[in-house]
Amino acid sequence: MATVASGAGEAVKFSEQAIHFSNSFSAHNKNYALKKTIDFPSLGMKPGDELYLYIKTSDNSRQQTQSDTYIISIADTAELMSFDGIINSINLKPEYFRSQRQIIIETEQLLKDKPSITQDAFNNKSNDLGIDQKLLRLRYGKFLGEEFEANIGEHDEHEKAADANTDFGNAEVIIDQFSHKHDVAEDATFFDPQTKKQLKAVLTEMWNAELRLRTFKPADALPFEYKALRLLKDLQQQSRVYVAKTNIKTPALKPETRLTGELDKIISPSTQNKPRQKNMSLIAAQQTLSILENIKTNDSISNAEMDLLQQTNQLMMQAASISPGKYLAALRSYQRILNQLQQKQQLVLKDIHTAQQGLQQMLLSPAPKPSALTANGNSLSQQYFMNIKEAAQP
Repeated sequence: MATVASGAGEAVKFSEQAIHFSNSFSAHNKNYALKKTIDFPSLGMKPGDELYLYIKTSDNSRQQTQSDTYIISIADTAELMSFDGIINSINLKPEYFRSQRQIIIETEQLLKDKPSITQDAFNNKSNDLGIDQKLLRLRYGKFLGEEFEANIGEHDEHEKAADANTDFGNAEVIIDQFSHKHDVAEDATFFDPQTKKQLKAVLTEMWNAELRLRTFKPADALPFEYKALRLLKDLQQQSRVYVAKTNIKTPALKPETRLTGELDKIISPSTQNKPRQKNMSLIAAQQTLSILENIKTNDSISNAEMDLLQQTNQLMMQAASISPGKYLAALRSYQRILNQLQQKQQLVLKDIHTAQQGLQQMLLSPAPKPSALTANGNSLSQQYFMNIKEAAQP
């Protein structure tokens, strides 16, 4: 099953189609090694589109299962430096996605104009671009909860190792690692860890670009500017998420009976089956009692009687599982009787008496449970109120 996602923003379109394997499954083997070549142009995929793939199978009993979903993306490298929205004066993308591209354009223009301008003008323009890069970095820093510049920029590994040696044995540093603080920038956003990680990478690239622009090296800043823009485009593309619909198999509707309002044939299963099952259990137990009484003098039984004894065995097993102290001994005696009848051995009279006692206890009606209703049908509180009312009358 292949689903192609194309477009951007709210104009994303999804098209799904089934791709069948050319293999033959008539041999009914347990394992198959399958290969399928997918032609992207035949699916209508273009640069910037995404493909969602999963394999769906069904067996001879029409039971279905499917694999995990795999995502294939085709990067749109031409869109990276697109002038859409600049030429047509239409704001097709948010400002913070256009600003980094504008810095790149102005940096490249500055490098072209370098031979024709003075060194002071070149340095001033490079410094101005560094200020623009700083403002953009601060704007993205707010997405990570960085309201100030104090926490911007990461220490390298050597500085971290030096700080660890300096802070060895410092109780405050140890407490900071495990204490909960409400002013930590890491916990001030709702982004998932992967998005936070990529945003931090964007800030790092912007910081490196700003450093080189401020030191009048725009040519060295260009690779970092391009990488920051690439990471931003990836974040923009990740906002397009495809969620497959859940397959629900509903029973077929009958138009002739739909919306007719006839409810007389709707019967509760609990009221329909339970009394019938209980009556059948009582009848089986009563018939088994008579069979056990007959085999005391004649141990030959018919096949129908043997089937009835097997059914009663299931009933006694259920009763013993609920009340083992009451029916377990009778169940063991009853199962010994069944084995002796199947093997045509001599029956033990004591086992027959024990099994009969267990069946008789099953036939006894349970003792009535305490109830809040009295004999006349009124509850205790109602009867108390009526007595007070009668006593209050003159």
